[in-house]
Amino acid sequence: MQDAINPKPRSRRTGPDAGNLPMKFLQIHTFYGQYLQEFSSRHPELQLSTYQAAMRILLADGFSACHLLPPHLDPSQFDSQLIIANFAEGQNAWRREHGIDPAATADDLLRRQIAEIQPDILYLTDPVTYDSGFVRSLSKRPALVLGWRAAPVLPGTDWSEFDLIISNHEATLQLAVDRGAKAIERFHPGFPTFLAEAVKDEPETSDVAFCGQWSPMHDIRNQRWVDVAKAADLQPGGFQLDYYLMAQSPEGLPAAVAKFNRGARFGLEMHRALKRSRVCLNGVIDIGQGQSANMRLFEIAGTGAFQLMEHHADAPYFEPGVEIETYRGKDELLEKILHYLDHPEARRAIARRGQERCFRDYSMERRAREFGQIICKHLASGIQRRQPCGSGDIRRAAPESAELRSLLERATREMSEQKHSLEAEVERARQELSVMKRSLAWKLAGKHLFSIEKRVRRLCRRKD
Repeated sequence: MQDAINPKPRSRRTGPDAGNLPMKFLQIHTFYGQYLQEFSSRHPELQLSTYQAAMRILLADGFSACHLLPPHLDPSQFDSQLIIANFAEGQNAWRREHGIDPAATADDLLRRQIAEIQPDILYLTDPVTYDSGFVRSLSKRPALVLGWRAAPVLPGTDWSEFDLIISNHEATLQLAVDRGAKAIERFHPGFPTFLAEAVKDEPETSDVAFCGQWSPMHDIRNQRWVDVAKAADLQPGGFQLDYYLMAQSPEGLPAAVAKFNRGARFGLEMHRALKRSRVCLNGVIDIGQGQSANMRLFEIAGTGAFQLMEHHADAPYFEPGVEIETYRGKDELLEKILHYLDHPEARRAIARRGQERCFRDYSMERRAREFGQIICKHLASGIQRRQPCGSGDIRRAAPESAELRSLLERATREMSEQKHSLEAEVERARQELSVMKRSLAWKLAGKHLFSIEKRVRRLCRRKD
C-alpha cells in the first residue's frame, strides 16, 4: 500500500519523460464529528503527534474506509494523497510542522495544503462543505475537479466548478446536473478487506443488530426498526436486539427503539458489532428508494455477516436468497428474522457467499481500477485547466502548457492501454465460450446417442 497520508510538495514535471510521471491525486474527505470526538478521547497522545503518525492511527481504525481511494490507486498511475479536513489533531500537526499561523482558519490551512501539493486531480468527497465557492478560492485550479455524493444536498450548493460528480444514486446524479456539474458518472465505493481480517474471529453473541443513523432522511427505515423493536419485546417469541444508533437527539428516539439502543459504533468497533450479530439489518436512505446500494450493503457482506435488507427491484450487487436476503414489508421482515435465527447453517452459507462476492467484485482494489479509468476518461476527453480563480474570473484557459499536454497525453495512453486490455479479455472470453459451446454440443450429442441406443435395445427386446 502506497504512502497516501503524508502530503508532499509537488515535484515539477520537466524533460522528455515528464508525461510518464504519475498524476498528482488528492482526496479531501471529512469524518463524522461524533466519531472524531470519540476517537480523540481514546487517543489523547495525538495532541503532540506528528501529522503522519496521527493519520496512520486514524486510518487504522477503519472509519469510512470504503470511501478512501488513495491507498488503493495504482502508484504507477497516480501519486495519491489524502487529507481528512476536519481531523483537528492531524491538521494541527501539519500546521505546526509547516509553521502556519495558529490564527489561520481551517479553510485557509486546507487551501495552503492544496497549494503545497498542487494536485492534477482534486477529489472532494464532501462537496457540500467544499462546493464551487471553495474551488474558486484556490490559487491554482487542478486540471480535474470531481466530487462524490449519495445523500441529500443543501439548498444553494453550487457544483458549477465541478468537472464531474459521481454517485450510486440516480437522484443525486440528476441533481448534480441541476447544480451545474459538467458531467456525471455512476460509481460506488468498495470494501477494504483488511476490515474483514481484523474482525474474522468475533463470535456470534447477538441475535439481530443494526448499525447506522436514525434521522429524518431515513423515515421509511426508521418505521421498520420500530416494528422490529416491538417484535423483539414479545414474550414468548422475542429475540435479542441491539441497535447501534447515531442520532442527533437520542432522547427523541421512540421508546420501543430507545430500549434497545446501545449507542453508535464506528470504524472497527462497528465491524465487530456486525460480525457478532446473527442477523444484520439494512435499509437505504429515503432518496435511495428503488436502488439497493448503500455503504452498509458492502460493509456487512464484506465483514462476513448475514444481511437482511429491504427488497428493491434494482438489486445488481448481490443475489437475494443466495448472497443476501431481502424483505418486502413488515410481516416478511419479521418472518425472515425468526426463520434465519432458527436455521444457522442456511444463514451462514448466505453470509459466506455474500463475502466471497464482495471480495471478488467489490474489493477496493477493483473499485480503484474502475475509478482510475473514469479519471483517465474525463482527462482525455479534453477537460482543460482554468485560469487561477482567486479574483473570481473563471474563464477557460487555452491548454498551452507543456505540463497539461503531458498530463492529457498520459491519460490518453492509459485509456488506450485499458481499451486494449479489455479487448483482449473479451477475445479470451469469446474463445472460452466457443470451447464451452463445442464441449456442450458433444455432451448433448452423446446423451442423445445414448438415448437412441437405449430405445433400440428396448425395441430389440420387444422383438425377441
